[in-house]
Amino acid sequence: MTTEPPELNIQERPRLRLRLIAWLVAAALTVTGCDRPDADADPAARLQALGYVEWVEVDEKDGGDGVRQLDPLRYAAGLNLVNSRLGQDARIVDMEGRTLHRWTVSDPDDRWFHAELAPTGELLVITNGRSLQSIDPDSRVLWSNPLGAHHDLDVDALGRIFALRRLVDEVVWRGQPLRIVDEGIAILTPDGELERTIWLDRLLREYVDPAVLDAAVEKQRALAARLRRHLGLARLDEQGADVYHANSIDVLDSDVPGLGQEGDVLVSLRELDLLVVVDVAAEKIRWLWGSEQLDGPHHASVLVDGNVLVFDNGRRRRWSRVIEVTPDGDIIWEYSGRPENSLFSPRLGGCQKLWNGNVLVVESERGRALEVSPTGDTVWEYLNPERDETGERRRPIERMTRISFPEWRSLSALFGRGA
Repeated sequence: MTTEPPELNIQERPRLRLRLIAWLVAAALTVTGCDRPDADADPAARLQALGYVEWVEVDEKDGGDGVRQLDPLRYAAGLNLVNSRLGQDARIVDMEGRTLHRWTVSDPDDRWFHAELAPTGELLVITNGRSLQSIDPDSRVLWSNPLGAHHDLDVDALGRIFALRRLVDEVVWRGQPLRIVDEGIAILTPDGELERTIWLDRLLREYVDPAVLDAAVEKQRALAARLRRHLGLARLDEQGADVYHANSIDVLDSDVPGLGQEGDVLVSLRELDLLVVVDVAAEKIRWLWGSEQLDGPHHASVLVDGNVLVFDNGRRRRWSRVIEVTPDGDIIWEYSGRPENSLFSPRLGGCQKLWNGNVLVVESERGRALEVSPTGDTVWEYLNPERDETGERRRPIERMTRISFPEWRSLSALFGRGA
């Protein structure tokens, strides 16, 4: 069965009581291992429970904002779609850092978690970790579906939208009830109607360490008893254990021997340290890789040659890398910063293979993006100029995507604007 998060009416309580409850809620989310509350939670509560940073301290040694390095003979010419973590806009930025177009929220309370351009020219946005929206070039909402979308989406050749979604589900583990965050692959029509969802717990449970599930059962039982005894809040423990944490999805454009078929999807799973290819038609796992190799991965994508590129965060080893791996599991390329092991974004990050062979790397939690050559040389570097009111903190970059000029001209024509 599915559960909804607690609805607390605590406005009349004394200030100390408020602080105690806030502390216990935070402790509850920490104990259950979740970074994101249920899709129906209050937006403010969701933001506080994410486990992600909203601002990062500006390091003046970085040398300012915007484009900090540029080699016009070696970078992949194009434009960049940029959206900040928990920001309220998305921007098209040229290679010199100038903003050419901007989309903004229609609701001042909204926060955009992820944004990317559809082949038809609309901007697809995940808002507040809850709704999937289609936005026109003038920032008007064309449609919105509150399906509980999170982290990432992709569009196939037919225009169907594949988005990650989640819900808190109660399962039975060793005869005991256990609430888990089940991850789903939602398939929507081009106009945002949900067709079906492939839920991953039944496909992936065997890859979860039994000790993790045992500990989650005990922690949820102890937490429930403690909170009910001290506060009488019977539903404060209903957040599920985050044992999968899907964070990226990519639709295969063609058949890849040893990996999957056209229309299958590649999903990155942070808590399992795995990449998996899911057969959408048969609802089964075709390929998986990453155990004892990856450490909290993000933003995996299938390349034109059938290899897979992924940002390997390194939460435990304390440095990040971008790697390219074959369907056979052989790592054929790796970048970890210059100097070596200087790249680090523990909970966010991204990467994109560009048409000239370079790789765009997003060191999200530093608010930094860089383009590196196959030999690891930095040919372009960008620091997010979005700072807070003090000027001492900048927003992390949720995602940056390089768009070629031919692609941008096509998109611009679709929504009636020049390139």
